[in-house]
Amino acid sequence: MVSTHIPHTNLFKETLQPALLSSLPDEATLSTHLQRILDEIEEARQQYHIEEVDFLVYLAQKANQLPPPKGWIDWLEHVQSDDLCLACACSHHSEAAQKVFWQTYDKTIDQVLLRFQKSHIPPDDLKQIVMEKIFVGTEDKPPKLLKYSGQGFLENWIRVTTLRTCLDCVKGSSQQKREQLTEEDALLRLQDSDFDVELEFLKQEYRGHFKESFAKALTHLSSRERNLLRQHLVSGLNIDQIGTLYHIHRATAARRIAKARQALLDATRQELMAKLEISKNEFESIMNLIQSRLDVSMIRLLGHAPSVIQDESS
Repeated sequence: MVSTHIPHTNLFKETLQPALLSSLPDEATLSTHLQRILDEIEEARQQYHIEEVDFLVYLAQKANQLPPPKGWIDWLEHVQSDDLCLACACSHHSEAAQKVFWQTYDKTIDQVLLRFQKSHIPPDDLKQIVMEKIFVGTEDKPPKLLKYSGQGFLENWIRVTTLRTCLDCVKGSSQQKREQLTEEDALLRLQDSDFDVELEFLKQEYRGHFKESFAKALTHLSSRERNLLRQHLVSGLNIDQIGTLYHIHRATAARRIAKARQALLDATRQELMAKLEISKNEFESIMNLIQSRLDVSMIRLLGHAPSVIQDESS
């Protein structure tokens, strides 16, 4: 049974960075959302032997790592409660939680490792490295599991983390490496035929996530913004033609198109960052990696988005 005596909101707020406090919802709303999350994880929390206090502190720490981009209500509603509870329990060295983790995600990790069978590092060694990165960390880096914020599915995060870890190992063992490369440079410049399959798999993996995030981001645009992008990118209308269609000056048409594109990019970034648990820099790295095949996909998605043509002269 969940205790009603623990000051949920106070404990949560005490752990937050001061800069985040001013944007919090009112006390009653915050309490309702926190209680809902606690109710959702009650059974799992009991199974893992984790206290409510520990989970609430952990939840607030995740908000500190990845502040809510769309506001607190959206952030709280998108918390993957069970996944975050499992991550919290594993971080607190719960044997029951670690057992559930491996029962649930061992196959996910193995599926990624299969892509690296041609590498010079034995699969068992790669898996051991992945396990250490996720659960143990190093002297200067904490366990990667602490970076999971609960805003996306844990399975997606594990898959991406395993891919990055394996690729780091692969590029680190390459004798042709003469300089320290950023992750995106290594992925783009790695030419060894042994790794073509792995690189292509990573590209396909990210493209799939991008398409899902892009499609969802489209729903956040207004009908006018979707129409403008469709008419410009799919139908090929120039700013003069769009200006005539909407009875506006060509400069106004250009500004509206640019604003719509930026809105779509921002929404896509937020969706993908939340889905894959990545930073803005990592988002840019992914975009650099998959850019070559995105235009067609974007046009197709825009072509299938709902259309409501409106005559707007404002």
